Amino acid sequence: MSHLRLVSLRSRAVLALGVLFAAGLALCVRPDHLSVSPVTEAAPAADETTPILDLNGLYSLRFESRQWADHTDSGLGPLETGLTVEARLALEPRGPGRLAVALTKVRTVAGTLATGALRGLDTVFDDAVDRVVIARYDPRGAFVGLEVPPGVGEAAQGFFQVVAGVLQRTAEGVPEETVLARVDAVWSAAPPGDLRRVRHPSADPAPRHPGATQVELPRSETRFESAADGRVIGVHHGETMRLLDETGRALVVDHLTVDLRRVGETPRLKRPPIAGVRVVGPGQFAPDGRAEADLLRTTAAGLDAETMTRTIRLHGVAGRVPDLSRFLFRAAALLRLEPRAVAALADTYATLPAGAPGRGLVLDLLAQVGTEATQQALVRVLDSEAARQDPRYDVHVQRIGFVPDPSRSLVEFAQAFAADPPAGAEKAAAFGLGAVAGQVARRGRTAEALALAAPLREALDDAETPSARAEALRALGNAGLDEHFIAIRAHADASAPEVRAAVAAAVRKMGHPGARSLLVSLAGDADRDVALAAFDALRGQTLGATELEAFAGLAGGEGLAEAVAGALVNAVAPYREGPLGRRVLATLAARGDLSPGLRARLEALGG
Repeated sequence: MSHLRLVSLRSRAVLALGVLFAAGLALCVRPDHLSVSPVTEAAPAADETTPILDLNGLYSLRFESRQWADHTDSGLGPLETGLTVEARLALEPRGPGRLAVALTKVRTVAGTLATGALRGLDTVFDDAVDRVVIARYDPRGAFVGLEVPPGVGEAAQGFFQVVAGVLQRTAEGVPEETVLARVDAVWSAAPPGDLRRVRHPSADPAPRHPGATQVELPRSETRFESAADGRVIGVHHGETMRLLDETGRALVVDHLTVDLRRVGETPRLKRPPIAGVRVVGPGQFAPDGRAEADLLRTTAAGLDAETMTRTIRLHGVAGRVPDLSRFLFRAAALLRLEPRAVAALADTYATLPAGAPGRGLVLDLLAQVGTEATQQALVRVLDSEAARQDPRYDVHVQRIGFVPDPSRSLVEFAQAFAADPPAGAEKAAAFGLGAVAGQVARRGRTAEALALAAPLREALDDAETPSARAEALRALGNAGLDEHFIAIRAHADASAPEVRAAVAAAVRKMGHPGARSLLVSLAGDADRDVALAAFDALRGQTLGATELEAFAGLAGGEGLAEAVAGALVNAVAPYREGPLGRRVLATLAARGDLSPGLRARLEALGG
């Protein structure tokens, strides 16, 4: 697994400094995340029925955001980020559904990335001070977008969007869509003049994090304090979000608190000029040419090409770069910022001894930064004599499958390499081509992906031995194209267990309606390795009643291997609170052929 498979903490895409923290940390690695959303017109402004709270005056503001993400599986360990801002915020109603918002003073108290302070934050809000932004709300009082004057950067826009979202008021019991989930907003009033909104998720979205299967909102509450005349004198907002894996382990934890306290009258805010105002919806940003460079310079934190390459040469033999996670972030930002650094990194590959872990690190950086320049450098390195003579070349060349948006140069290399691979690299060439086709398909270029995968489809048809057929199935499955499902399923009844296991691996990425039922069927295969391959492919997928019913039958069947029983427990554990999940675990617990360790685990789960 690549060292740079980093979470993009975009579960709340409008987080203040969204391009700096929540989204920005992954942005310097994944170029698709750095490009801002197209500017689109938000919903029309509200009419006179809009329930707008009487937010008028000068408010003190304290904003705190903390994120924690577990990167143990990718070798990085935990990553923490944080931001604390203190400010003066002027609020002034501008008619139905419109609220003028302006920062009159702002101070960034602290910003952290991993274990160190993030530099360059002192001036990040300078472009927004004393600039009036209009927050727009629909007839229910839900935030629908900003009117942003020219010159206000993306980081400030994200900050304003969070504040505007906190201040929204929707009618009681009316579901509202948020970035996290569809929620029911429940209002309650308590004297004197205290109004609370507690939000409960009614549906979870698909989490944007590898391995995450569910979103949890254990706390989300906004409290409005009002004076006797109805004017809002305080707003207090707190929310916590968690992304969980199938076992209930937290992969991402995100905390946000926003506190406003009225401290005086609003200075009359200047109306923004009509010309040049841009309207952006929640989670979008008006393009700002400075934002990307500012972000990259901040994240690079002074790293230059010479220091980056020297660090890799010094520590690349042992493969233990000090403070690896922070180095990767800084190096990825530098590679996006300076083309000269890309060439220097590529040249470092040949200076390292053959087989050195540092060579893999060089390729990881080039692949996952994924710009046109780094892709060309990646192709140049992999096509070099030094790379082809490396004993780990078959592993190195598969880095082409990590590039998130393959360019024409990379696609052509993958095709040419698969058509005529050097001796010993045939399997790597096929697997790499399948992975590139899958990345192309995820970009919406389905026709191109199918054309790329055509040689793999032909190889499957031409395979004459079980071993060749299994290899062809796995390579084709790397593309994850639903169009190949029927061809792959045709081998599910093959007499050779290695072919059936390859079928399970080949459909693991597919969204085809029949893929999950096929995997459940293979999970009951008499061959232990086939069953384990099916359970591995099912990891992270949501199971329904049909699948759990099938697993109940499997749990009570004869000849259930200990390893398969353990995989079954792992698959069903997330559903242990439901009747079908309890039934599967109880059926397993009733068996007399389980090891003491597995039986103890079942007892701990309540089976």
